[in-house]
Amino acid sequence: MAQVISAILRLVVAVLLALFVLPLIFNLVLQVASERWQRWPEDPLPVAIGLVVGLALIFWRRPSGLLHTFLHELAHACACWLLFVRVHGFQVTRRKGGEVEHDACDPIRHTLILIAPYTVPMVLLPLAIAQECLAPGLARQILSGLVAWAFFSHLHGLWLNVSGNCLGTEADLYKVGRPLSFVAILGALALTFASTVWILWDSPLRQWWSQRTFLTSSVPASRDPAPSANQSPRRDSAPLELAPGWPPR
Repeated sequence: MAQVISAILRLVVAVLLALFVLPLIFNLVLQVASERWQRWPEDPLPVAIGLVVGLALIFWRRPSGLLHTFLHELAHACACWLLFVRVHGFQVTRRKGGEVEHDACDPIRHTLILIAPYTVPMVLLPLAIAQECLAPGLARQILSGLVAWAFFSHLHGLWLNVSGNCLGTEADLYKVGRPLSFVAILGALALTFASTVWILWDSPLRQWWSQRTFLTSSVPASRDPAPSANQSPRRDSAPLELAPGWPPR
């Protein structure tokens, strides 16, 4: 009976999110895309190279099974730490998957821990933060290319995660509830896309950083030298014109 009630509650939450939260997220994505689609990225060549490499790797080879499993379990563990749930064990294997052992917790935190690998871009997120915090230069150009590559890498890893953890009673998405899982994944994916575009295409934070760098590195304005004894003072204003008949005789 408790499982039935839990499944109904998860379905209700999924419907509410789909009706009220997803439209707001999609509206944000459309707004970000419409403001930037007619402009080039700030680092066009590195971004183009990163996108091409990331897209080529999707069709060329499968990600390393051990690395993919490590990032998956690391997302579970990071969610535990952020939600103040104690982690007891962290295990990663090449062929048998992995496992994170943690304390029992309430259903909300347990759901967030289960869904973390499918909603949090573990490679893209730190690269995007580092790229956003750097001043313009070679290092930021390299990170721009890595961010573009990491976006496609996240899509590839997400597809492998969903396809491998959707069926079976022990799968993460089954425990969360498939409707709630897909709504959360769709919303997180839309936010990831909007954030990537926002970062690579002239973000407001970048403008603030550029202005701050310019102000701190600019040369102080020079002052006109004081006139010498044989030089008349400089006048920037126009000479005063007197009205006809003035002064009175």
